[in-house]
Amino acid sequence: MSSPIRWFFGLVPVFALLIAAGSMRQSGVEADLRQRGEIALKAATLDWASVTLAGRDAILQGEAPAPEALPAALATTGQVAGIRLVRNAMTLLPERNPFTTVISRDRDRVMLAGFIPPGPFRNLVTEATRKAFPGLPIDDQMKAARGASAHFLHHLEFGLAQLSRLAQGQLSLADETLSLTGHAANVEIHDAVRAGLEALPAGLVLGRGLGRGDITSPAIRPYLFNAVRGERNLTLIGFVPDSKAREDILDLARRYFEGDHVVETLQIGLGAPAGFLAAVQGGLQELSRLMPGASLAMSDQTIALRGLAPLEPARDQVLAGFRARMPASFGITLDINTASPPPPIRVVGECNFLFRDLLSRARIQFDTGSSAIAPESLGLLDRLAVAVRRCEGAKIEIAGHTDSVGSTESNFALSEARARSVVDHLAKSGIVGERIEARGYGSGRPIASNETAEGRAQNRRIEFSVQ
Repeated sequence: MSSPIRWFFGLVPVFALLIAAGSMRQSGVEADLRQRGEIALKAATLDWASVTLAGRDAILQGEAPAPEALPAALATTGQVAGIRLVRNAMTLLPERNPFTTVISRDRDRVMLAGFIPPGPFRNLVTEATRKAFPGLPIDDQMKAARGASAHFLHHLEFGLAQLSRLAQGQLSLADETLSLTGHAANVEIHDAVRAGLEALPAGLVLGRGLGRGDITSPAIRPYLFNAVRGERNLTLIGFVPDSKAREDILDLARRYFEGDHVVETLQIGLGAPAGFLAAVQGGLQELSRLMPGASLAMSDQTIALRGLAPLEPARDQVLAGFRARMPASFGITLDINTASPPPPIRVVGECNFLFRDLLSRARIQFDTGSSAIAPESLGLLDRLAVAVRRCEGAKIEIAGHTDSVGSTESNFALSEARARSVVDHLAKSGIVGERIEARGYGSGRPIASNETAEGRAQNRRIEFSVQ
């Protein structure tokens, strides 16, 4: 008779084979269900989630890109045939506010930091960076997060286009605010980047990029600025530190050279000396009192004014004014002489024509509501003084006129006071005597409608005429 112990040891291999077969069948079922679950998630564009199986129970893991993606992934997996239960082990991507992405360009590498939207954006940004900086290694340290602007990729690509022009720099996109700092290899690139930042895509706001020192380039040496007065034009060439300085200079030029055409080819360039704007503006004010052919020239911290003054008193005033207006750090050169007097005019009609021609190109300006002559009109008064001198022996009336604003009495008094101020100025230019008479007409002789601001401006005037 066989021993029971021998029977037991004979059945052990059979039991082992049965257990192994069951385990293999279990593994095959789980693998099949996992594969079908992942196929379903991918088809539903939910492939950020991964499936693991415990028997026929599925466990979902992964970071959801949006809150609504969590129930969608659970529902999609739960509909896979064969899966009995779906357990949620998923998390939600953190939301960032502000959503900030930073791209830094060194000379030999590019670093991506901050945050990136989930999904295909990482590959898209990396590819855009590779195109912007061909050949440079890219260090990607971005982390996926929620909260990006709907225009994230478009705005980042715009910033990359500007950053790619710089030798080194940093681009920051915080929600819809773009900031760019860095160093340009030359002034031309510096200007091109600034021009790009002045034409932002719709919806994008500029944080840094156009401020002083945001984008640097090699300082210009020598730092040049030149102004030349022509017969009826003023030419400005050279460099200015920024667009605001350029506009300030042009605004002053249009006021002090009223009636002249301002021609400018000013470029923005770094390296302007301390006191640049004050020196240029002061120099232009004195240049406005000189005759055609006069010039103002700056090179770093040296500045020169050359030309002819129409009258000896004007020459003395220009010399004193120029010295007083220049910053103490500037070296100055003055080469100002007095022009030879032009020939006298014997015909009354020619005098009146000359007066009308001068006053048609520019008007004598006064401080608002005052008889004080504005400094921008001193050059015009110098030219009028020369014309009065040429009309030897003629009796000349200087007539003041106002618009209709205010009372008749106050307008009459103001017009007469302004005419008297002109006579007093001519006296300082050496024109004295009874042949110069000041008269005020108030608002009684308009030459344009007082119903419009333009018409009122035309009616506020000083007229010269031979009586």
